[in-house]
Amino acid sequence: MIGRRLITFGLIAIPAAMTALLSKHYYFSAVLIAVALAGTPGLWQLRMRRERQVLVLVGILLAFALKWRLQPLTTIGDSTLPFFSLSPLMEYSLAHAIAQALLAFLTALLFLRRDTGLPLYVPLLSANAMVLAGNIPAVGTGANKPTYLWLSLALAGLTALYYMTFRAPFPNGRARRSRVTAAATLVLLAAAIAGGAVSSHLLYRHRNAIDVFLGRLTYRMNQGGSVGFSRSARLGSVAAMQAEGGTAVALRIFSDTPPGYLRGLAFDTFQGNNWEIRGEYTQAEPAVPPANAPRPQPGETALRLREAPSEAGDWRLLAMYPTGRTDRAAFAPLGAVYLYTYGGTVSVDREGTPIASTMARDSSYRVAAPVNPAFEPVDEARCEQLLHLPETTDPRVRDLARTLTGQCTTTREKIEAVTRFFTSNFSYEFGIQIPEDEDPITYFLLQRPPAHCEYFASGAALLLRLAGVPARYVTGYLVGSKNTYGGYWLARDKDAHAWVEAYDPERGWVLVEATPPGGRPSPEASPWRQLLDLLKYRLQAFREALARGDFAALLLAAGVLVRDLLNALFTSLWGWAALTVLTALLVRRRWKPRPQRRGVSVSPQVTQCRAMLARMDAHVAANGHTRARGETLSRFARRLREAGMSRPAAWYTAYVEVRYRPDIPADALEHLENQLQTATAHPETHP
Repeated sequence: MIGRRLITFGLIAIPAAMTALLSKHYYFSAVLIAVALAGTPGLWQLRMRRERQVLVLVGILLAFALKWRLQPLTTIGDSTLPFFSLSPLMEYSLAHAIAQALLAFLTALLFLRRDTGLPLYVPLLSANAMVLAGNIPAVGTGANKPTYLWLSLALAGLTALYYMTFRAPFPNGRARRSRVTAAATLVLLAAAIAGGAVSSHLLYRHRNAIDVFLGRLTYRMNQGGSVGFSRSARLGSVAAMQAEGGTAVALRIFSDTPPGYLRGLAFDTFQGNNWEIRGEYTQAEPAVPPANAPRPQPGETALRLREAPSEAGDWRLLAMYPTGRTDRAAFAPLGAVYLYTYGGTVSVDREGTPIASTMARDSSYRVAAPVNPAFEPVDEARCEQLLHLPETTDPRVRDLARTLTGQCTTTREKIEAVTRFFTSNFSYEFGIQIPEDEDPITYFLLQRPPAHCEYFASGAALLLRLAGVPARYVTGYLVGSKNTYGGYWLARDKDAHAWVEAYDPERGWVLVEATPPGGRPSPEASPWRQLLDLLKYRLQAFREALARGDFAALLLAAGVLVRDLLNALFTSLWGWAALTVLTALLVRRRWKPRPQRRGVSVSPQVTQCRAMLARMDAHVAANGHTRARGETLSRFARRLREAGMSRPAAWYTAYVEVRYRPDIPADALEHLENQLQTATAHPETHP
């Protein structure tokens, strides 16, 4: 029994150590290991029934769930965790809390007395804690692949040893183990360790393909809800949206000019293969726009994203109509000053970029930006943040930046040199294969393989920072497709894009496009898709006006819907073709000779029956009795019998029996004719 308890201590210590190494939060793991070590000898034990042990587990899970809600894991050392997990399996802070809860329960088992000893599920809980610990990103923690691999192999070995301590009882009541059983156990132990090593190696080797697969799977699972792609800045997230979303529309924009680059988020810190937001942000306050700026419409609130320039000149106005595919995001062009909303708040960073929104995900809003924006100078602290480089930046990348921009004297020249480097030496390809143990951006910059926009934007931001140019990584939409029927622009999932914004002291913020032209979103849209999207947009506007209770806008939306449909019908080649076909079908139907209806063949027996029925109906009608419409012959016969007309009632009953036979015999018709003559020849005697 002491051997099993000692193994259990190892099953607790290994995941606890891994959790501490990856999260850089050592106190909990240190205390947990110390408590587990104290409980290993079994000197202090509390007897508790199995039902109460389940309650203990539930209580521990609830306690750590409360801890996760009140004090989640937000930082790893000096690094800030992103808003959403890089892994599609579980959020980092939640994985960390569950791992701690499982380890705490395993430690509690060492202090609970059980007649059968420690349970069989101990290694399973330990393995789950190890997996959850591995969900935490090892960015700047010093916990690399070999560390996790060797600890995982040690955990697999302890798991095998733990189950070896259980002996099956034989019929004679003694628990013993044969040499064959011992040898088989050792073989299984070796196979478990070897299999774990091979599996770990294969998973790590193909991690890029697995990330792409899981990213696409997560995207498909989110189709029914919302997609906040711009809030997850892992390399490959934008590519996953482009691949899986395709032509699905995320935004409809009314603007006199092409919207171009619509920013979702601007990131300032790069770690590993993930961009983060570490700068300060505030909530945009309501403000009154100046006289020359667009005015709020009834029910709208103008939120100031950044300070308005003193002399703004002309303004550019964009009306945004989200389709509900983007959640907690507000999109705006570079230099936007005001956002007009019907409800909700917007948080912005120090440069006025919206980074969070409480607006309804399908609620429309408007954005106003000066045609010639003026930007405030960036202070020294912010410049340092936008010049921050990963600690693991390869010296060869530094040499590359020095070679590209060493002869440049101005920021403009440095930006042009970096842009020219990518457009002249790289080609666009959807997806990229990174070899094992290679830093993604270092491999991309030095080996120059084909890649997608996120690698070009990340590489450009890194080279600009090495050249002393403050730069930030931006994700959003590059909009150039227009719905010609509705007169608005379309931002589709395939238009998701990543680019760079650099700060030039002479010009302010400058948009830097490092992706080769072949990799930028294309503006095409088929006529049928345009017509279908127009209908969807008008229905959305109708529902939005109905939700606000704006009946004037409701009637206007209904009228515009009819107008747009008629306009699309009469201005489209396909519409005229459809009208021509419809007209031809109507003319053909109108002038096509109608075939004469052929009568249904009736047998002579049925014709004779109908004639007799008509004679009897006339007879009883002369006596003041008429069969009601829908009244059956049997019911009419019953009514005649109650009225004292027994002979006609008997005839109707006989008629039913003869008429509805499959084959009517001639003698039955003759007998029915004789009954008819008898019933109609003599007047009915009433009692």
